[in-house]
Amino acid sequence: LTLRTLVNGEVVQEGNTGEDLLFSFAYQVADLSRLITLEPGDVIMTGTPANSRPVEPGDVVEVQCDEIGTLRNPIVELDRDLQPVGEQPQVTGNTLHVALCVPEDEAEVVAAAEAAGS
Repeated sequence: LTLRTLVNGEVVQEGNTGEDLLFSFAYQVADLSRLITLEPGDVIMTGTPANSRPVEPGDVVEVQCDEIGTLRNPIVELDRDLQPVGEQPQVTGNTLHVALCVPEDEAEVVAAAEAAGS
């Protein structure tokens, strides 16, 4: 499958999923499945092809994949300040739920215990 990324309508990356990945999608799914149960709607990030570039608030990024479709996202400015590079992120129920696939109700309990120092 050909995968291309456009920023504001300009093609900035293009590659083939069968030729340009270090590990095939099948391998990545199998490897992840050893650790977690993948659910419908889960997103697997596979890395960035060559020629990537930063985007700015107001840009529109489209990712097109032959036979699958197009994902289109506007870039918006973050409504809070980021911590310095290298700083550990704050552990919240949401970060546990989203990043580690912990069920939402369990994630809140774990985050509260972490915040309490236990």
